[in-house]
This record gives sequence, structure tokens and C-alpha cells, in this order.
Amino acid sequence: MAEGGGKAGPGPEPTAPPGVEPLEPAPPRGVARRPYGTGDPALDARLTALVEEVGATDPRLTFEMLVTAMRMATAPIGRLDRKLINAALKEMRYSFGVFSAYRDRRKVTLF
Repeated sequence: MAEGGGKAGPGPEPTAPPGVEPLEPAPPRGVARRPYGTGDPALDARLTALVEEVGATDPRLTFEMLVTAMRMATAPIGRLDRKLINAALKEMRYSFGVFSAYRDRRKVTLF
């Protein structure tokens, strides 16, 4: 028996740092997550076709990013928030290119 009276296993579930809640709670091990989509099967099919057409490196994550953008298109958020999200996404894409030469080095990010 492991220290603390619990079963010995592969290790504790990963948790968010104190004071930070995860965006989506992880399902119990062995339970599949509900598919992420727009709620409109026809739109999901069009987005899937678009992802396939561009030959995305990681199709599932690319699909989820597009779904998130589609959900935000009708979300009750203001124009300034949309501009902030758009600028942040563009800056992240650019910074991946700038810092790709330093992938093997540790970095610090300040907000």
C-alpha cells in the first residue's frame, strides 16, 4: 500500500496550479470526451472539409480552433474583446516563428 493509505498507481492526476481552474475538467480515465463542435453538423462538416483541404499538421486541434472562432462569432462579447483576441492570436502565430530557433532553450514569459 502506498503512503497515505491509497492504492499504488501510475501517479496522481495532473492538477491546475492553486487558484487556477482548468478550462474544461478532465473526464475520468477511460471516459471519452464529448466531441467538440459548433452544434451545427453541417457547419462542422464544412470546417472538417476545410481542415482537410489545407492539409493541417494537426487536423483535430485545427478543427477545434476553427470551432472556437465560430462560437466566438456569435458570442455576446464586445468588438474590443474581439480585436484583442484577434491581435493575440496573430502575435502568437508570429512569435512561434521568431522563437522556433530557440525551441531547445528555456524561456520566461511575462504578462
